[in-house]
Amino acid sequence: MLLDTLEKVRAEVLRYAEVANQAVEPPTVVLSPCGVYRLTLEWYYQADTDRNWVITKATICLAATETPILAFFADHDDAVYAWLYRNNKPYLLLPECQGGQSIIDLELGELISYYNHDDPFIWLTIYPSPDGKKIAVDGCYWACPFELVIYDCTALTTLPYPILHRQMLAPLWPVYRWNDEQTLLMVDEKGDEQVVWKE
Repeated sequence: MLLDTLEKVRAEVLRYAEVANQAVEPPTVVLSPCGVYRLTLEWYYQADTDRNWVITKATICLAATETPILAFFADHDDAVYAWLYRNNKPYLLLPECQGGQSIIDLELGELISYYNHDDPFIWLTIYPSPDGKKIAVDGCYWACPFELVIYDCTALTTLPYPILHRQMLAPLWPVYRWNDEQTLLMVDEKGDEQVVWKE
């Protein structure tokens, strides 16, 4: 992890986060598939007029008791996330930095992040495999064509994840689903499916 770069991003976000100036959008509240955790996403403007983009505050708590687990600011408003379970243990994927990777161990309340400004691939949609050992990601580099990237996340808390497959996307943004642990399908606008990757 390029810790110095990541710490600089965090410091700037905290410096300019204007928590009294919440963006117009209402918060998004999501319950985890297991029903144990609740994720709340709130959007805020920044105090510096030269930083005219919105940032996100992510707060995770126990749904039943509202006991806080973790809260952090992301330096962007594209709060893409995915719940992931490995051996019945819960995790949350939610990039802290735009163009970075992050994994949250929900039982430990631990945020692990990676960011490299030389390779800032932006995650836009995350599709975990059934066994939680791979993820397919729609994404792009800033102002570049969309790509599909499949990552090996066998070592779930070790970032960055190795890339298993990468390809450009068609002009129409498809939807993907895992048929099994080794096969990713693309679903077109008619609902027809085809294999786009098989291990």
